[in-house]
Amino acid sequence: MGKGEAVLGGVVTPPVPRRSEWDAAYAASERIERLPQLAMQVDRIGQWVRAGRLVIVADVAYPNGADPVLIDLLREQAVLAHLAAYGGWNTAGNTIGTALAEGCATLLARTAQQRQVAEQFLLHRYLEDWGYQHEVRQAARAWLQMTYGVGDPAAEHLVATRQWIETQLAACLARLPGFAGRWRIVAGSVRLPWRRLFEVDFDLEMV
Repeated sequence: MGKGEAVLGGVVTPPVPRRSEWDAAYAASERIERLPQLAMQVDRIGQWVRAGRLVIVADVAYPNGADPVLIDLLREQAVLAHLAAYGGWNTAGNTIGTALAEGCATLLARTAQQRQVAEQFLLHRYLEDWGYQHEVRQAARAWLQMTYGVGDPAAEHLVATRQWIETQLAACLARLPGFAGRWRIVAGSVRLPWRRLFEVDFDLEMV
């Protein structure tokens, strides 16, 4: 990042007609319906990246989490680690605002340290917006229900819950080409700021 033409380009994925979170019950039909348009968008992203442009991707297909089809296509194009910015969390406004600010910060990164911080934040977005919100959050709720009979952790469950989430996020990181083997989650850093599963935070460090 930070090389090439230093020109920003942006892509916003359109929201699904349901206007609600990703749901496994609709996943197959929505994938079939949206795949052609998404494939075209990702092809263009790949072309821009290979041409040296800095690309911002605002993933607003679903509120409160990434579009797994988009992430799969970006992984296939091998451009995940080369984007200037990615956002796919919460509302469309929050996602677009975060991605724009992130992309501008990447554009202005000049030193090796600044570029490393930009890469770190990009990985954090993937792990939070895709890894946690899409992959881990509902699984964590099911694990809590099965293990303790609760939907959100009580005080006595927090340590075990954070450890469980850390393991799952580490597995998600291992599936991100360009980041796996270079970055890791700081051991013991996973936090649930409001002692509920909706929000998560964690720290990252280079291996």
